[in-house]
Amino acid sequence: MHRFFRRPRGVPGPPQAVRPSFRDARFGLLVAGEAVNSIGGWASAIVLWGFAAYRFNASPYAVSLTIVCWAAPPAVLSPLLGVWVDRIGPRQALVTGYVAAAGAAPGMAAAGSLAVLDMAAVGYGIARSVAGPAANSLPPRIVGDDDLLAANALLGGASSAGAVVGPLAASVALALSGFPAAFILDAASYLIGAAVVLPLPLRPAPPREQTGWRREFLDGIVLVARHRGVQLIVAMSAAVTFTSAAFLVVEPLYAQHVLHRPPSQFALFEAASGIGAILASLVIPRFRARLPGRRVLGASGACYGVAACVFAGTTLVPVAYVGAFT
Repeated sequence: MHRFFRRPRGVPGPPQAVRPSFRDARFGLLVAGEAVNSIGGWASAIVLWGFAAYRFNASPYAVSLTIVCWAAPPAVLSPLLGVWVDRIGPRQALVTGYVAAAGAAPGMAAAGSLAVLDMAAVGYGIARSVAGPAANSLPPRIVGDDDLLAANALLGGASSAGAVVGPLAASVALALSGFPAAFILDAASYLIGAAVVLPLPLRPAPPREQTGWRREFLDGIVLVARHRGVQLIVAMSAAVTFTSAAFLVVEPLYAQHVLHRPPSQFALFEAASGIGAILASLVIPRFRARLPGRRVLGASGACYGVAACVFAGTTLVPVAYVGAFT
């Protein structure tokens, strides 16, 4: 009787979940693609504001406007486009966002004026608005529930590697081929990311009520309004994010006008900062059991402010490295 329950030939079975191990070639390629994509993204981001400052002699206000054009679309559109990602699935949305970003990056490289650079940065930011939510929602659809933590840890490590290698890659690209090379590197990294994501099998999505993007967006606001813990995290994250955004403007101008160093210098500062971030992520869990969460947040915020003063308050390059690392 069992022969009547066999699957007919030519009819595919349910997709096999990806294992969060390098023994699974699909996951290994995904981790490698995430690392390459993160390296290209960091290199492009660092070169962008240096491009504005060095190539077009932009003022601090103009540099800040370029950074807003790059950063504002994901901040504004990602919460809304996340609903669209749910509709079409994270794999298709991620490939779409990666290909769009790969098309927008050369536009920044070819910019002949600051206005064109700003417009290209907006297009690049819109593509990242799709890719960001899709990348966050992909792991639960490709690995089993018990493997989700391991998958996120490995993918997070690959992403963090970009914070170290990306600025170094930007520094090498600036020294060898100038500003456009980093944008071309970024475009290639997005295409590599799309290539490793495309063949991944997706687990069936759990059934959910389609409430519309307005309702889901409002639910997120209500969640923040009701929980003090979430409010604290949002407030601290916003404080650090806004301060970091200010340093996106300060860094190239500081390297150029205060330290009198070439554009590759501020990329090396970012590399030092990335190394400090990775080491901190390994050390902090040991202290988390000893200190309440609020003290950890408060101490990290205070240390961040002191380190920022050390970084931008000196004319000595070694001291600036110490501040960036800290």
